[in-house]
Amino acid sequence: MKGILISIVMEKAEGMKEKSNDYSILLKNILPAVQFYEGDPNNSFLSEEVFDEKTRKSTKAYVTLNTLLEDEKAEEQRFKEGKLQIPGLITPEGIRKILDVYKGFYQFCMQNPANYNAQLCAMKRCSEVKSPFIRALTSTTKQSPKEIYKQGYGDKVGLALCYYRLHPGALAFDYEKLGELYAKKQEREVLLMPGNQWHVRNVGQDERYLGKDGKPAEIYEIDVVAPNFDKILQVKNDFEEEDLYNPKRLELVRNIYEEINKNIGGEFPKIPDEYWKWKQTFQQTVYSLLRDISLSYTDQQRRKETGNKAHYVV
Repeated sequence: MKGILISIVMEKAEGMKEKSNDYSILLKNILPAVQFYEGDPNNSFLSEEVFDEKTRKSTKAYVTLNTLLEDEKAEEQRFKEGKLQIPGLITPEGIRKILDVYKGFYQFCMQNPANYNAQLCAMKRCSEVKSPFIRALTSTTKQSPKEIYKQGYGDKVGLALCYYRLHPGALAFDYEKLGELYAKKQEREVLLMPGNQWHVRNVGQDERYLGKDGKPAEIYEIDVVAPNFDKILQVKNDFEEEDLYNPKRLELVRNIYEEINKNIGGEFPKIPDEYWKWKQTFQQTVYSLLRDISLSYTDQQRRKETGNKAHYVV
């Protein structure tokens, strides 16, 4: 009996060591993507041979990545806020790299559960909390509203002050897990994953915080729960996934972003229907990818649990 116990203890120790190694390897693998999304200009995520320096060293890649996953109001809202898009990302290789960002974050979060006791808040746009699920990578923080408002995060049209509570199964990436590699330690950011479902309640206004339009922030209490991609993927359109990489369609999207950037401070340009169809195809591709990762991980965990039970049955 003693020998069996020692064997079990040693096996558990090996398992913990293996898990630690897997964590380190996984973190190292996604680090360039995390740094690129975070806005660290020293990231090595994009190749010098494929992307120009302006695109590679962008400090606000998240503007375009999140615009692509949000609703049809996102482009104009960011335009009114003076936020620039990154046309250089809209190439076949750029789209693949964007998908790699989502994939890397999601794989890490599936294997490393969030801290469900963390107190999180953020300043968002009211339009962003009206969707039945989290559409894009969503930044929250462990800081107080006063702290984040001082940093300029209230510069949004239709400001929403959001307080989040994470529930088991919700997926989130805590930047503080990067340790010394975290370039913006003062922000204490926690990134909520696309596809998480949430339950949103508007509980009033906070007149201490005014948005870019001069209106007080709407206060929202938000419960974040596990993703449900079956609901998200019910929407269909006429485009196929290969249209995502079609050079002519990408040129159209790239030209639209260049036009948006050029017109900031003036009139928002008219966007053709073809753009919205392409964007919907992009979103469905991303959510399908994340669903497949989720299903694959769940299947792996089920097989591990079945194998462990079989191993200890005598």
